Amino acid sequence: MPTETPKEIENMSIIKKTMEECWNSHNFSVVDEVFSQELVFHGPSIEFYSLEEFKSLQKSFSNAFTDTKITPTFQFAKEDIVVTHFIWEGTHTGEMQGILPTGKKVEMTGIEIDRLDHGIIMESWEEFDQLGMMKQLGMEVKPMEVAH
Repeated sequence: MPTETPKEIENMSIIKKTMEECWNSHNFSVVDEVFSQELVFHGPSIEFYSLEEFKSLQKSFSNAFTDTKITPTFQFAKEDIVVTHFIWEGTHTGEMQGILPTGKKVEMTGIEIDRLDHGIIMESWEEFDQLGMMKQLGMEVKPMEVAH
């Protein structure tokens, strides 16, 4: 028996819908339906304060990994917050932030935390295994030089 309230269950469903529609089906029109125009997005090494910036990031990633698939593996909600652990997969077939296509398949895990208000995603925090992704793409990963 679920311990979440009907509102929490609905919020979890909204997050699953965005993953399925946006990433797996490349239906980006759903973004305008479920995200606030004033979305605050906290990602690994980036922050956005508008939906347009977020949409640009999504399209860029989808163009670089044309066969993306996100699979939620664990999810829970508490009031207006939804936490989702996921597996992300894709093949690097397009340029990504200056990195030319490698043709390599990438799989990584991540965690997304979303705050919703009346069914609209207002704020989102996302962390994923960037280091693992770079290694899978064949990138050389080494420590930064320390200035003396």
